Amino acid sequence: MGRTKMKIEDYWYDGVEYYIMFETSCKRKIRKNLILPTQLNKLEIEKIVMNNFRSVQKVVVIEEIQDVLLLKSGLMIVGGDHTLK
Repeated sequence: MGRTKMKIEDYWYDGVEYYIMFETSCKRKIRKNLILPTQLNKLEIEKIVMNNFRSVQKVVVIEEIQDVLLLKSGLMIVGGDHTLK
């Protein structure tokens, strides 16, 4: 009896780790590493940061660090492959 071959895509989403630095309205610099879906461009990433952190005045740095895999079980993808929730 043959074994069914499992593919990485059966259990994992592709993602990218980014180093992000942004400045708040009170001039505080915040540094974070974020893992986001692979299909995003820098403008979309900037919009995500502006809309999901409080008091962001401007995004200073968006640096791609490395490719990552996100385990599918336990994650809910909203809006296709573009928004992790």
